[in-house]
Amino acid sequence: MICAVEGPEALARYNAALAGGGPTACCLGARCAAFAALPGSGWRFFTGGAHEAPLALAVRGHAAQLAGRADPEELSLLLGMLGVRALRTEERFAPSGWREENRLAIYSLASGAGITPQPPIGFALEPRPSLWAVTQLLAGGQSLAEGGRAARDDFYADACVLCNRGLARIWAARGAQGLAATAGAYAIWGGRAYLSAVETVPGLRRRGLGRWLVSVLAAELVREGLRVELLCAPGREAFYEALGFAPGGQAVCWARGPG
Repeated sequence: MICAVEGPEALARYNAALAGGGPTACCLGARCAAFAALPGSGWRFFTGGAHEAPLALAVRGHAAQLAGRADPEELSLLLGMLGVRALRTEERFAPSGWREENRLAIYSLASGAGITPQPPIGFALEPRPSLWAVTQLLAGGQSLAEGGRAARDDFYADACVLCNRGLARIWAARGAQGLAATAGAYAIWGGRAYLSAVETVPGLRRRGLGRWLVSVLAAELVREGLRVELLCAPGREAFYEALGFAPGGQAVCWARGPG
């Protein structure tokens, strides 16, 4: 039976489900470490019962991430009660009544990187940018544009907690007019770093800012012994492969309802 993560035994079962690694496991581990003791954060964590197959489930709002497997009917019922409409896994496993919406390729960088040694002219690295400024930059691009104010507020609050606890690393590039681009490892856990929210101010794109920023951040994380991973949207494969990332595996995004 699926149960809330409460107490050390449930937490141990939750973490056991993350042993296979991957960006989903990295996110699940970091978020549980950061928010399980903060009920006001809106995050909720679940695992399987004793002597059941390992399961880790994190829910926030209408979205959830899952590592492991559960009874499809039970999982569907729980997600419905929680109001979840989107689920991401790294297995072809879905709750009853859910459909596959799309897949994202998993890319990883374990060693080396196609580093651009110098930033584009007129820009400099900012390794500790204002997280509110980063949030505003992302809200003006594709990363947070559709979520509205609530999504921006949640993102900012989560980023503050994750960075303060050493579970995230967010960098930016600064130009004469302020922050020009950002990239971050928004989960660092279990020897892995999950890279996401790569964004450049629309008017400054095609200058190599994103490529440079991702390459120097990824190289730094690798030097620290972390395996850098990301979920690659279709059409972005060449961008990451040029930086030394290699594909391996897929994440599946599921949606409630018939196809």
